[in-house]
Amino acid sequence: MILQSKYLRFSLLLLVLATFVAGCRDEPSDVFAPSPTDTPAVAAAPTNIPASSASPTAAPTESPTRIPTATPLPEPQIVLPAPLYFLVNGQIQRLETDGITLTQLTQESKPITDFDVSPIDARLVYVTDNTLIEANPQYGTLIVKVTGEALDPNNPADAITQRIANPYFSPDGSRIAFGLNGVNLVLAGEDDEATLLLPSDPYPDLNNPPRSNVRFFSPRSWSLDGELLLVEFSYWPEAGGLAILDPSSGALTEMNNQDPNAPICCEWAWSRDGAAGYIASNLLGYGTPGLSQVDVATGLVSLILPGMPTGDVSAESPLRLFRGPHQTNDGALLAFVSEQATMQDSVGYVMAEIENAEAESTQANEDALSPLRADPFESNGDLLWARDGSGAAVVLVTEPGPLGFAGPILWLPVDGSPSTELPAFGEKLRWGPSATTPALSTRTDEDETDQPDDESESTDTAATGTATFTAQVLLNVRSGPSTAFPIIGDLAADESTRITGVSPDGDWWQIIYPIDGDGRAWVIGDPEFGEAEDTDDVAVVTPPPLPRSVGRIFYSAPGVDGVSSVFAHSLAPGASAELMLADASQPALSPGGGRLAVRSTRSDLLGLGVFDLTSEQILGITSHAEDSLANWAPNAGRLVFASTRHGDRRWRVYVGPADGSQTAQEVNFGLDPDWHPTADVIVYKGCNERGEACGLWTMTSGGGNQRALTENVTDARPVWSPDGRTIVFMSESRHGNWEVYSLNAGNGVVTRLTEDASLDGLPTVSPDSSRVAFVSNRGGSWGIWVAPISGGAAQRVIEIGVDLPNWLEQGIDWAE
Repeated sequence: MILQSKYLRFSLLLLVLATFVAGCRDEPSDVFAPSPTDTPAVAAAPTNIPASSASPTAAPTESPTRIPTATPLPEPQIVLPAPLYFLVNGQIQRLETDGITLTQLTQESKPITDFDVSPIDARLVYVTDNTLIEANPQYGTLIVKVTGEALDPNNPADAITQRIANPYFSPDGSRIAFGLNGVNLVLAGEDDEATLLLPSDPYPDLNNPPRSNVRFFSPRSWSLDGELLLVEFSYWPEAGGLAILDPSSGALTEMNNQDPNAPICCEWAWSRDGAAGYIASNLLGYGTPGLSQVDVATGLVSLILPGMPTGDVSAESPLRLFRGPHQTNDGALLAFVSEQATMQDSVGYVMAEIENAEAESTQANEDALSPLRADPFESNGDLLWARDGSGAAVVLVTEPGPLGFAGPILWLPVDGSPSTELPAFGEKLRWGPSATTPALSTRTDEDETDQPDDESESTDTAATGTATFTAQVLLNVRSGPSTAFPIIGDLAADESTRITGVSPDGDWWQIIYPIDGDGRAWVIGDPEFGEAEDTDDVAVVTPPPLPRSVGRIFYSAPGVDGVSSVFAHSLAPGASAELMLADASQPALSPGGGRLAVRSTRSDLLGLGVFDLTSEQILGITSHAEDSLANWAPNAGRLVFASTRHGDRRWRVYVGPADGSQTAQEVNFGLDPDWHPTADVIVYKGCNERGEACGLWTMTSGGGNQRALTENVTDARPVWSPDGRTIVFMSESRHGNWEVYSLNAGNGVVTRLTEDASLDGLPTVSPDSSRVAFVSNRGGSWGIWVAPISGGAAQRVIEIGVDLPNWLEQGIDWAE
C-alpha cells in the first residue's frame, strides 16, 4: 500500500502539472483576473524588482558591481603543509590544510585506478575505465587525453600492452607522462596526441619463450627540474629494475650496483639538485634491505647504510629496514627505519635523519641514524613526505584496498610534535600545491639560499614588480579567483594597485589589497572592467581552496517507513542527518531562523504548517492537502504558497499570514512561488493572461505588476538568492533533461549551472549567495550537491541514499 500511495501521489503531481501547462495555453484572456470574492485584502506594494547597480557590458564570470556581503571567512588552522589528495572507494578526495575539510572531487561511474595532481594549479590527471582524463575541479573542465582498449582480466598480456597507468604531471604542470605499452608523453591542458618515448618490448609468445630479456617500461617520477624521468621496468616473467630516461634524447641509463649490499629497489627520492637519487628498501628474500645513493649520470648505485649486519642479527647489530627517503631543501637526508634485534621481530618504523649521508661514508657508523620522532608505526601502506620536509603522511593499513592497502591516514610532523590521525581513510597519497609552491621547480640548491623561507617574504618579493591594474568601473575584489569566493571589498573606477600574480586559467589577477597594504586579493581580468599593464613577467599563482560549504541544509526525503520526513544536515565535516519532523516535506526556514514552513502529510494536520525549532511544536496554517511549497515574506509575517484546492484543480498562488490567523488569499494563477528576500516581489511559474508565454514570472504579493522573465514552459522551482540578484531554477526541455540554471535578475541572462545525464533540480542558494545546492541522482543514488552559483564543478555534500520516486514533491533550503 505504501508503494501504491507513493505512486499515486507522484501520478497526481504529474497530472496537475500537465493540467497547469495545458491551462496556461488554452485559458481565455481574463484567466489571470482574480474573481471579486477572491481579491486579496493586501495593500499594494512596490512593484519593481530592486534595481541593481548600473554596470557596463556584462561579463560571463563576474559582475563589476559590489554585492553588500563583505565578511571574509575565518582563517583555517593550518595542520598540513598542502592539501592532501587520495583515493577512497575508487574516487579522488581532497583534505584541506586545516586537516578537517574533506571534498570528493570526482564522481566517475567506474573506479579510478591511478591519478596525480599538478604541483602548480591542482589539476588532476587520472585513469578510469582505461581512459586517461585531465580535469580541473575548480573550473569544472575535463579533457579526455587517451582512450584505451577494453581490458580482458583473463589475458595477462592486456595488463602490459593495453593498460593505461602511472600518470605523472611534470613539475611545471605542462606535460603528463603515463604508461601504455611503454613510457608516453602528452601535453597538459590541450587535446593533443600522445608520444611514445620508450616502447616496451613485444609481449612474448608463450609457446615460443624468448631467449633474451624482455622488459616492460612505465614512468615512475619526474626529476625536480622536469628534465629527466625515473622509469621502472619489469622483466618477463618476473623481477625488474629502475632506469633514468632523458625525454629529450631518448637516452636510457640503467642502474647498476657493484656492491651486492646496495639495493636497487624500491622506494625512490630525487636529490634537490637532480644529480643523485636515493633508494630505500625493506625487502628480505626477494631483495636487499638498505639505503643507497644513485649517480643519475652513470646509474651507479652505492651503499649508504646496509640493511643486513655483517654478523648475526642482534640488538647491537640490528637488521635495518628502510622506507621513504627524502632530501630536504638544506640537503639533509631523511628516511624511515625499522631496527630489528632478531629476524622474527616486527618492529615499527621510526622517522630519522641520516647523518653524513654520503655513499660509503656511514656504513660503519653506528650513530648514523638520528631519530626525529620517538613513536614508531607499523605500516606497509603509502608513505608520502611533504615537499618541504616538515613531515610525512602515512597510511596505516587496516584492510586491502582496490589498489593495494587502505586505511586511516596519519600526519607525522618532523619536529616531534604530536601526530595527527586525519579524518580520512584511503590510499594512493598525493600532495596538492601549497601556497608557496613555485611555478617552475628549476632552482638549484644554490638558488634556494636566495629564496624566501615563508609566504610573507615571498609575497613581498612579488610586490616589487611593476605590473599594475587600474579599475575602469566599481569592481568587486574577492578572496580568490572565482565568483565562488566571497567579496572582501572593491576598487573604485580609476583606482590602481600592483599585480602580484595571475590565475592558472589567465582570467583573474592577484593584486595588492588594500592598495596601501600588503594583503592579497583577486579581481577579474576582463579588459572591459580593468586595465592591466606590464604583465609579461607576472607569475602564475596557485589559487586558494574554494570556500568550503558551511551552514545547514534542510531537506525532505522518505524515511525508513517510506513516508516523507524533514531532515537537517550540518555541512560540518563528519556531521550526519538529524530527523526534524516526520510526515512532512518541502522545508523552508524563516528569515532569521527559528521556524520551518512545511507541507504536512499527517492525517490530523493536512496542509501547510509552521514548525518551531525551539519548542518542536507544529502549528497548522492551512487545511488543504493540496497546499504546497510555502515560502516566507521578508519580515517572516506572511507565507506565499501554491495550491490546486480550487474546484477546477488549477494551480494558484496564495498569500496569507504565517500564524494562520486569517484565510490565505488567492492572488494569481501559477505555482512554485518564492518571495524576494528584501522586497515585495514574488517569482513564480506562470503564463500571461492568454495562457501563453509560460515560464518564470514576477509579481507583487497582491498579484500586480506581472513581468515575464523566461518563456520556457518547463522552467520551474525558482528561488531567489539571499542577495536578491539571482534566481536559480530547474528546467527540463532547455537541454533535454532536468538541469539547474541561474537567471541574473538585473539583465535577464540565463546561465546553465549543471550538465549531467542524471536528474538535477530543486535548487536553493547558500546564505552568502555564492553557491547553489540541488538534489540529484548522480552516480545512481540520490544526494544533495553543491556548485558555484557562477557555474563549475559540483560536489556531493549529503548522501540521501534512498530512492526518491516522488522527488519533484520534495524540497531543500540552506541556512546559516
